Amino acid sequence: MPGTIVVNAGDLLARWSNDVFRSTLHRVVAPPAQKVSDTEGVIPARQSIAFFCNPNFDAAIESLPTCVSATNPSKYKGITTEEYIVGRLAATYD
Repeated sequence: MPGTIVVNAGDLLARWSNDVFRSTLHRVVAPPAQKVSDTEGVIPARQSIAFFCNPNFDAAIESLPTCVSATNPSKYKGITTEEYIVGRLAATYD
């Protein structure tokens, strides 16, 4: 939609929010071409800026108190950033 911005939440934010904010599937898809003539099309302009950040390695990653309740318990066990990142890398390259 023209004039909008999309923010993709990552896996750590999903853990912190107890899935209130869902992690976005990482993929890039070009928008469909707009027909210019019977033989040509133009892909609309698009800008994409990636910004990645991680907490300190010893930071605790656990569901925030405002994202859990008696009817919505934490879906994730507490873990440090280091344990999480090392675990994800091991799963990716194993």
